[in-house]
Amino acid sequence: MDNYALVSSFNDLDENKYLKDFCDYQSISIDQIFEFNNYSNMLKKIRSNKISDLIISTPKAMDSNLLDFCKKIIELYNLNVEVKCASFDFPDPFQYALKVLSLPDENPLRLNKIKDSINKKASRGQVLGKIPYGYKKNPSSFYEINDSEAKTVKEIFSLFHKSRNIKDVVNLLNEKEDFNKGKQWSTQGIEHILKNDFYLGVYRRYNNVIPNSHDPIIDKILFNECKIILGSKEKKIYKKNIYRGILFCGICKQKLLITSHTNYWNVRKVRTNKTYKYYSCRGKYNHTIHNKKTSVNFDTLNNALKVRIDTHSLEHNKIKKSDIYKLVNSIGTGSIAMKEFVNNFKKYLNYLNSDKSLSNKKLYIYIEKEQIKILDH
Repeated sequence: MDNYALVSSFNDLDENKYLKDFCDYQSISIDQIFEFNNYSNMLKKIRSNKISDLIISTPKAMDSNLLDFCKKIIELYNLNVEVKCASFDFPDPFQYALKVLSLPDENPLRLNKIKDSINKKASRGQVLGKIPYGYKKNPSSFYEINDSEAKTVKEIFSLFHKSRNIKDVVNLLNEKEDFNKGKQWSTQGIEHILKNDFYLGVYRRYNNVIPNSHDPIIDKILFNECKIILGSKEKKIYKKNIYRGILFCGICKQKLLITSHTNYWNVRKVRTNKTYKYYSCRGKYNHTIHNKKTSVNFDTLNNALKVRIDTHSLEHNKIKKSDIYKLVNSIGTGSIAMKEFVNNFKKYLNYLNSDKSLSNKKLYIYIEKEQIKILDH
């Protein structure tokens, strides 16, 4: 089968020479070369004449922004054409595209400067983002142990190793004044610490993994034994609540929070329980005897909201603009397969075409004579 090549312009002699040198070195024979302005004609020829590979001199030869570049890559993938870059440093088109392209209305030079700065820090094991509990940043921006917090981390591993139950650890920590100063512990917070090998001295940031990057707080034997205990427990799957952050009490205008309470009873001397979830407001104002605080069953309100709102549009608005960079980076590093990339990219396009007004939507919930009333005023 034939191989095609694509360049930004035939007038760019340096670009064309680099393409030729690369193909000669890789022993790739090019049957026809096209330029950026002739992309549509090249596509027609590909559809009529099956080709093996398309060699591009630079991602800019295909398009000037990352979004349309990905669309064209997928278009060629559906025609069974593999795209390669004429670059010894970045032969993968996605990795190269992240270096020179950006989303529409964004400056790729600024983004690359930020990315380069982050990658340099990550390669050295320096502080990036939130500092894990038990550590602090030293004057050189490296991690060092926070003695008072490290004491609590050691206690967490020790308690869990003995009790084998995260809830027990939470209760014990919250009861001890030495370990709950300014912090109310939760099961999620404890589980995150127990699973985080950062406490072994392992640094993980932006595809960089550095063993012995900083002083460990926990020894490997204890960490691995706790890991085995965690792995033996049944994993609960939590479904993300797409209505989070847009529901408000119609009376006091405070945000509705998800609350729960558990009822206990004995059946034939066997203790039984059931947990009920609610949307509730915690407003202190505008509530009277007649206007009680809003509290409604979680599933009941969710079912009412499904009728009221296009949930697919709401799910799309949970996607962030920066997700496209993460997605392209994932396919470029081989973390995901092309089929998964295509499916996730379609979701991103649906987000772009969805009703953006839903992301700032506020729904006010009223309970009138045991009936749910939903307004968006």
